Amino acid sequence: MNLLVLGASGKVGRLIVAEASAAGHAVTALARSRARLEAAETALPEGVSVVEGDVRDAEALRACLPGHDAVLSAVGWTKTSGKDVLTQLARNLTALAPQAGVDRVVSLVGAGVADARDPNSFGRSLMRGVMKLVVGAMLADAQEHADLLRASSLRWTLVRPPRLVDGPPLGRWEAGYLRLGAGNTITRADVARFMLHAAEEGAWVREAPMVSNN
Repeated sequence: MNLLVLGASGKVGRLIVAEASAAGHAVTALARSRARLEAAETALPEGVSVVEGDVRDAEALRACLPGHDAVLSAVGWTKTSGKDVLTQLARNLTALAPQAGVDRVVSLVGAGVADARDPNSFGRSLMRGVMKLVVGAMLADAQEHADLLRASSLRWTLVRPPRLVDGPPLGRWEAGYLRLGAGNTITRADVARFMLHAAEEGAWVREAPMVSNN
């Protein structure tokens, strides 16, 4: 497959690039800073094409979309990303990806994003209440991103992990509309693997699975 990875310089994005390249896919890595991506402790796999650009820039995204079978987005908030980076990304993807002949998008958002199929639980209500107080703008941005993708014609998957942790992949996870609590975690490496598997297998199309190691 020809895969476009957005947010490639972030912790999860780097892992997606590495996993996809190791699996034999052709990978284009889009990052706002080529220098940051190339200066990482772990060298970029040989053959990865690096494009410097901002996902909020429609023209930058338009230029790199053609020729890809799927987009995997690990875009997240940074100090310089702006408070609506995910919303702008979704607007650009929903407008530009169909024009480029790309209809598959796997996007990382987080367990705080709501879905109508989520089970009700006190733990989830408490988690979302705390998030609204502490990172309300971030949660609102991620929710708008999700809602825009849901309303589009794209074959989207929204990946919703709980707290992300570093460490080697465990190679196992639970996925679906789970009852997550404060103790649930997943390694970034397993999130990257799950996202790649979803793209490869055409799994979880137009669904928003939570994914957790425990």
